[in-house]
Amino acid sequence: MFLFKASFLSEMEEADLEIRSVDSNGSVNNEKEKEKEKEKEKETETEIETEIETGTETEKEKDATSAANTKRKNRSVGRWYIGETLGKGGYSWVKKGYDKKTSKCVALKFMAKADKSWAEEQTKQVITEIESLKQIRHQNVMKLYAYNLNAKYPTKNDEKMDCILLVLEFAPGGELFDILYYTSALEPVVGRTYFRQFIAGLEACHKAGVAHRDLKPQNLLLDAKFNLKITDFGLSKVFESDAERVMKTSYVGTKGYQAPELLLNRPYDMSADVFSAGVVLFILLTGYPPFEQAHKSDRWFRPLAKGDYRKFWELHQGCTIGNDPDAKDLLQRMLTYNPKNRITLAEVKRHKWFNGKYLEGKDLVKVLRNRYGQMEQKRRKDAKKLKDLQTSITRTIDGLDNHEAAVELYPLGEVEGVWDTHTTAKWKDVYNTVNTVVHEVSGNSSFNFEDNTLTCSVKLQNPNLLGESLVRFHVQVFRSREFQNGPAHEDSESEDDTNKKANETVNVVRFRRLEGDVLDWKKILNQVIYKKCTTVLTGLPKWARNDLTKVNAQNTEEDDYDNVLATEGLEF
Repeated sequence: MFLFKASFLSEMEEADLEIRSVDSNGSVNNEKEKEKEKEKEKETETEIETEIETGTETEKEKDATSAANTKRKNRSVGRWYIGETLGKGGYSWVKKGYDKKTSKCVALKFMAKADKSWAEEQTKQVITEIESLKQIRHQNVMKLYAYNLNAKYPTKNDEKMDCILLVLEFAPGGELFDILYYTSALEPVVGRTYFRQFIAGLEACHKAGVAHRDLKPQNLLLDAKFNLKITDFGLSKVFESDAERVMKTSYVGTKGYQAPELLLNRPYDMSADVFSAGVVLFILLTGYPPFEQAHKSDRWFRPLAKGDYRKFWELHQGCTIGNDPDAKDLLQRMLTYNPKNRITLAEVKRHKWFNGKYLEGKDLVKVLRNRYGQMEQKRRKDAKKLKDLQTSITRTIDGLDNHEAAVELYPLGEVEGVWDTHTTAKWKDVYNTVNTVVHEVSGNSSFNFEDNTLTCSVKLQNPNLLGESLVRFHVQVFRSREFQNGPAHEDSESEDDTNKKANETVNVVRFRRLEGDVLDWKKILNQVIYKKCTTVLTGLPKWARNDLTKVNAQNTEEDDYDNVLATEGLEF
């Protein structure tokens, strides 16, 4: 596979980018490569030339056409032209990239920079993902080619947006989730094939001292030969010593795939990844998840928590593995409630079911090509695909789309930005995204259409209280008072530029705790809301950040507030 080495750095610096490349050993390479190494890379470049039939065009032909079209549009970052969108999720979006010289395809993962309330946490998370990918070099783990922590994304409005960029291996086969979603469960031999590749990649992660902590079908991609690649290490943990292998951060992973110990807010280790892998295996073989969440309150998981496997399989009577005792035994041991009794990866690899028949090379391509074609046809006809195929499916508040209401100005006399966050996102998008995230962590919410307030409640397992801790809070969106008049016109810019800025309505999102422990509330706010809602918690636009006069001056607002007090009197 072609790796972008440090010999390209001079070209990137000319483009005002300081992209660092990663060599095949995972280390950062800052020296010029020799001609011999370049020739080796060109030879390796031909390895993924397998053509995937999609209609009348091959994937190879489509790439060449897309590259030519992208060239004409001329949007680029560093040495890559920016192509079509491959996916969106959370605060990031992935674009297909084309090398300007070779037209080689890569995946360009852009991450919007968070506002100051979460900037430090975001930086840590991105560095973790980079460090994880640098540690691992395995055919079933996504390759990192280069990265830039201070990239400039060129928008369609010819503006430059501050972001973080990861240049990754391109996986033209897309998500394994797509194939499951549109063509149902895999045949046992195909499911075993992908599970073996999955375990091989996961074992490489663990041996490199990396726990993934967010394993699910959406994070399993397929290359041109339909081989599996584990991706998205944003929530991973890199261990520098054995003492760090016991983790305590419970706000990681995705509902339905998290191990019970995470939901109970207890310390956990790498066996949590084994549990998640068990959930993935169940979905590969049946086409649906085994339970909603691994908690005793879940009627589907409760038998597993009690060790009543007979009852668990009775609930799944009629599933495709009902008559496969070896598959059932492996799943039971992977989905064991107590992590101390859970099967290890080494034991998984020795299990009878794991060592059954599987596919390789051309045999796998032959079987998957047919499924891939079916998936493409159905996906083109499915109007909901853009929502359903996202990592987090947006849970729209009933009635909100048709709700007509004016967003109120921020309360007079209160200072913006102290406990709140600014955004240029649409106010309905803010409410829908927060609502989605709350439900992802098994919370509840209700929306008051009279005052446009979203009230949320989340239960946490609190070991100090020997039970559950309830946290209630509300969310409100206001129009900013400080920036309600938009940007001031600067002599150096055109009227069109000023009008573009003026179209950015600045809103303020206010989170207020209503009930619950303060520490639990801070955990929810910092580790859930701020982390998972960055697509709508965008911070101030550039023109507002630069307008120091507006940020600092409060005199006008104080005068207005004095007038209000004078009119209404001091009694209240």
